[in-house]
Amino acid sequence: TKKDKNERFLGKTIVLGCGYGLGFWKFQSMLRVGMLGDKGRLLGYDIAEPLGVDVDAFRHRYIGKVRETLPPGVDEDTHALHCACAAKIIQTFRDNKPKIPEFWQTCQQALGSILRGEEVELGRNGLIKTCKKGFLLPNGMIINYVELEAKQQGRRIEYSILKNRKKGERSKVYGGLCCENLVQALSRIILTDNMLKMRNAGLHVAHQVHDEILVVAREVEAEKTYNLMGAIMSKPPVWAADLPLASEGGWDRRYIK
Repeated sequence: TKKDKNERFLGKTIVLGCGYGLGFWKFQSMLRVGMLGDKGRLLGYDIAEPLGVDVDAFRHRYIGKVRETLPPGVDEDTHALHCACAAKIIQTFRDNKPKIPEFWQTCQQALGSILRGEEVELGRNGLIKTCKKGFLLPNGMIINYVELEAKQQGRRIEYSILKNRKKGERSKVYGGLCCENLVQALSRIILTDNMLKMRNAGLHVAHQVHDEILVVAREVEAEKTYNLMGAIMSKPPVWAADLPLASEGGWDRRYIK
């Protein structure tokens, strides 16, 4: 629950980050920053033992990186244990949800198709397609990867897009990032389409914040308006008819969180 601050933060960080290719070195750092604010708790033996973490094997493999990332005021053993737990959590997530890492690889391969200007279908029933500019979405909009380039780095191919033309800056793009771009883009389409449906139903859409839609109505019609919004937001789009959707909210005389 929200009262379990560390557990809630840990769970949300795992699910949100691991869905898009979060690595364990960055993960351990995120946890350290997020969890030190509440009683200074890091991942320890209470998590390591039930997960079956082999700290000695981890230290043997990554001792150089452990020492390189050692934060001030933390001893090496504590840091190694924290990092070993983070690595085990990341690997456990990927092992239990293999379709997610598979889709990162699909997206990584799709970058090559974009670079070659090929049209390749991704996702169920060809929901998304590659094109010479980027990814073509089901509503006809495009995630545009500006001046996509590829460079051979050892055995890997690294892709980048133009970030700032004046400064000549480029930004890396990879399978996990493409996955995040696609998820956020599809979520945005669902949200904005629902805003249009609400307007067509006679509701006064006043604002939108992240995944939240705000409507202004007369107080006597508040409950009816809220129920109508919920019904609209719970109906999946035609291009993803089996997508499970739900919503929650409420009404008040002023905007509150």
